[in-house]
Amino acid sequence: MLTLGVALHAQTVPPPSPAAAEAPVEMSPFVVSSDGDTGYASRETLAGTRFKSDLQDVSAQVSVMTKALLDDLAAASLEDAYRYSINVENQQEYSNAKDTGNDPALLTRARGLAAPGVTHDFFVSYVPQDTYNFERVNFSSGPNSILFGNGNPAGIVDVALNRANLTRASYSATLRRNNYGSGRQSIDLNQPLIKQRLAVRFDALFDDTKGWRRPTAVEDRRYYGAIAAKPFTSTTVRAYFEKLDLDRTLARNIRTLDLVTPWINAGRPAFNNGLNSPTLINTANRGIFARNTTTTPVYILGATASTSDPYVSWGSGSSANINLPTTAYSAVTIGPGTSPNQTGSDSYTYSLPHDETVSPFNVTVEGNTKRDVTTAQIFGASIEQRLPGDLYLEIDYNTERMDRVASNPLSSAGLRADPNVYLPDRITPNPNLGRYYVDLGANTAYYWRKQTEEARIMLSYDVDVTKRSDWLRWLGRHRFAGMWSSSEIFSANQGMSAKLIPSTLTTVDAITNAYNTLTTPAGRYYLSDPLQPATGKTFYVTLPWDTAGKVTDYTLPDGSRYNIGWRTPYGSSAKGNGINSLTQSRLLAMQNIFLRGRLVLNVGLRKDNVRSAPWVPTNLTASSTSGYLPTWARKPPTNWSVFTQGNTETFGAVLHLLRGVSVFYNQSNTWNPPRSSFDPLTGAAIEGSTGKGKDYGVMLRLWDNRVSFRLNKYHNSTGPDSAVTYRTLIMPAIQNIELTLAQAQTDGRVTTPIPEPFHFDPAVGGEFFSHQVSRGYEAELTFNPIKNWRLTLNGSHATAVQSDIASNWINFIQARSPIWAQYGDLQGPNTGTTTIQTYYLGIIQNLNLIKQVEGQSVDQGRNWRANLFTRYDFTSGRLKGVFVGGGYRWRARSVIGYRYAYVDNAFPLPGAPAQLNVPALDSPIYGKAMEEAEALVGYTRKLNKKITWRVQLNIRNLLDSQRLTAQRANYGSGFVTNYDIPEPRSYVLTNTFSF
Repeated sequence: MLTLGVALHAQTVPPPSPAAAEAPVEMSPFVVSSDGDTGYASRETLAGTRFKSDLQDVSAQVSVMTKALLDDLAAASLEDAYRYSINVENQQEYSNAKDTGNDPALLTRARGLAAPGVTHDFFVSYVPQDTYNFERVNFSSGPNSILFGNGNPAGIVDVALNRANLTRASYSATLRRNNYGSGRQSIDLNQPLIKQRLAVRFDALFDDTKGWRRPTAVEDRRYYGAIAAKPFTSTTVRAYFEKLDLDRTLARNIRTLDLVTPWINAGRPAFNNGLNSPTLINTANRGIFARNTTTTPVYILGATASTSDPYVSWGSGSSANINLPTTAYSAVTIGPGTSPNQTGSDSYTYSLPHDETVSPFNVTVEGNTKRDVTTAQIFGASIEQRLPGDLYLEIDYNTERMDRVASNPLSSAGLRADPNVYLPDRITPNPNLGRYYVDLGANTAYYWRKQTEEARIMLSYDVDVTKRSDWLRWLGRHRFAGMWSSSEIFSANQGMSAKLIPSTLTTVDAITNAYNTLTTPAGRYYLSDPLQPATGKTFYVTLPWDTAGKVTDYTLPDGSRYNIGWRTPYGSSAKGNGINSLTQSRLLAMQNIFLRGRLVLNVGLRKDNVRSAPWVPTNLTASSTSGYLPTWARKPPTNWSVFTQGNTETFGAVLHLLRGVSVFYNQSNTWNPPRSSFDPLTGAAIEGSTGKGKDYGVMLRLWDNRVSFRLNKYHNSTGPDSAVTYRTLIMPAIQNIELTLAQAQTDGRVTTPIPEPFHFDPAVGGEFFSHQVSRGYEAELTFNPIKNWRLTLNGSHATAVQSDIASNWINFIQARSPIWAQYGDLQGPNTGTTTIQTYYLGIIQNLNLIKQVEGQSVDQGRNWRANLFTRYDFTSGRLKGVFVGGGYRWRARSVIGYRYAYVDNAFPLPGAPAQLNVPALDSPIYGKAMEEAEALVGYTRKLNKKITWRVQLNIRNLLDSQRLTAQRANYGSGFVTNYDIPEPRSYVLTNTFSF
């Protein structure tokens, strides 16, 4: 019963009558209220058509998650809601090993394509959303030009912020705790000041959540206010404001990286780095040790024995003579995935083995270094006006500013051991011999700024002739809406790297002319050994400075200052990137209802005009070696380009065949402005990323609407999108080859004219692009077998693959390869001695890899997913007021790689092999399926005439499954190399008092 019992938001006291709903909700065609929701079932939405429409009349794929379901799930954020969504993956199921996990929002994916866009009330939002102040979540899948013209073709997730209610007062307070010691409190207060005329609403959140991995935590403070006024019967004015301060210490989405187990397996050998007979790195030990070539002074921290000098250099250049007493000499341990232990595509840093002998599961080694701090403000206002003749006008405005800083100096660091017998002076015994540690890389505070200002005017007209007595009644009902909107979005980012400021350098000198010449600091943090209690219990990093603060000036032992901060007065050594985009749109939307409601047509025609203003980097001072002006201090640029125009369309139809039985079809597209890149063969400009989508299927509403079912088949495509990884592998060789050919022609080494490389400038290079295609099915069922038992079940099958990868460059290479072969002995470019043949033979492997990637599943693609959640309420007897329920989530096995296989070489240049060993399309490597059960039990009752108390306990991962989330595999042998560990069984207790 606990795992399969059902879900309702119903309590022992019946909800207020819908008749009490405020008049504007009934009036406006642009507003939907949660008052119409029943448990998990929603009847209306704006997400498909911009009109308030019954879901059975919406042809686009729209799924609604009601407040009742969100409450039963104890969902605190959108990421929590994604767990039971029909097609949006969250971080638990899509956990990219190649991503550092700085932004949880990027570790989501809709229909296997990309992270969906997030909006509130259909305004673009970059703020992490929390359930404390919204009523429902709308999932709109695939492109929909009625909602957005240029943007993400994977779809959007829209939340509806709380509105002030003019008709009734309501107050609630919620207190939540979990078994990790978390505390979360929120309030929601609505008060009509003048009934039906003026009301205010105030929401607040105080969240101190602790994660299951120490020391992960979230400190979240939010305040939200809304006001509604109805000065006239036909006029409603609304406004809202939200302020948030969010500080997150996050865990990386991957098990601690392994740079130590070969050393452990070899018996933990010591490395003699002394002056007498030092150990040499050779074929006998190079699978265990590598020479330390870091010459930057290293600051020693953590679970370490005391040393006379905690700030010294441990390494020297690889060519330095180790027999000289002045040469620093030491070794570092390496991992099982490090060269020479692995080669080629299989050479990277693997995760530690799945045990706790080196590092416990319930910690994140990054400790307090992996920080994410966000501050934001949102303000908006609207006017709803009913005009004569069934005309409705709505004017909306919204502005948002978000400042976000993330730091992750251990993003690529693995856990090592210190094998060195001596300290860097090569005489003093090393008191930390054999201790584990992690290297602190150059800490960079990555700063993002998102600033939006949006306005829209919508006018709608409703023509209903169905009540006429003559033949005109067959013309049906028609709803028209025209919209004009303007959206200005400024997006900027900049890396603020830590710098070492010598004690001899004044602050003024550093700002004026020296900042970009300063070095970046390094650190080493020693950790305890779980198998050796004497080493303590320091299993994660705790730095004495704030890695994501405004300004940190930490004095090191030599008197120099470790400086970092996103508001440091020194500026940044990085220029930063920024662009201001302005989109002005016109939309005509129509909903045409014929045959007494049996045929519904949904049409949207949209025209977007887009222009942009790029950032121009500026130094703080006239000196070229001073830092660059920081992003936070700059105004959005206004050096606008000319407008680029794009047109998008939506067409959909719903045919109600029988009472409760309908079929539907929908198609739409999105667009983005053309890129500045060109096809190297034709010279044609590369189009902006476009999205195309088709959806069709069947809907059922049966048994007096107790059963609602929708089955959807879809086809989504997106592209061209940037393929940076493949460009990095191929483009430098193309540039070097073509530069060598051009220089050989110029300097006389070749006197016969060499055909020019079409439309390619080798000094500039070019961009690589790819497409993605997703096909599949989506099904959703909401079922109320009896009044006090409700159930929601959804699932999907998606096949998302990569396609058309760098096809223009593949064509270019094939067209140029005869020339490359003819002049294969030429050396260059400039004074280089590498031959053209060596360059092209160096990319043959990767070119064939690209060929094989065509049609491969997207990273960690899971074809199938299913979700069930249910709740049952006891409405009589001794158990009256008790409710029980639970959920089950299942995800199919994921594709985590492809085994090596010999394939025919698609680029048979002179000297190239006939076959190559590459990851092959027909040899996928699978991770295991995911499944998780959870239970819900609760109780609700009235404490007195005014106060209702609800208490509920959510038990997540009920069966305490610890099945690994595989992320990446060894292509040669197929074993899992990177993985994450799921959260163990957890308990969430929620108390809500409503009055």
